[in-house]
Amino acid sequence: MDTKALDPLEEIKLLYSGRAPENNQQQDYYIQVVVVSMKSGDTVNILTTIDNGFSEMDGERVFNFIPDLSPSEHYTKIARDPKFDKIADNKFPAILGSIGVYRAAPPQ
Repeated sequence: MDTKALDPLEEIKLLYSGRAPENNQQQDYYIQVVVVSMKSGDTVNILTTIDNGFSEMDGERVFNFIPDLSPSEHYTKIARDPKFDKIADNKFPAILGSIGVYRAAPPQ
């Protein structure tokens, strides 16, 4: 793991998202998400426990990286789609976290 691969709330674009069996309802798997940093242009693997249900349309959106502040040793497997092994099987750095859209709270 490379805990410095992405900064908290760094803007990223989605390249690939794996799928876990049964949408990871049992939360047995990390789901591999491959992203590109809008800041550095680097490609990074994010291992997340959340199945975001991404679609092809999401590849055009800008997301934010949210670090996993309390990693669990419960997860021992990484779910990925074998149809996309050319993308999923890579040597890019990996970091634990999730993807979301950050919006600053309006001033009060």
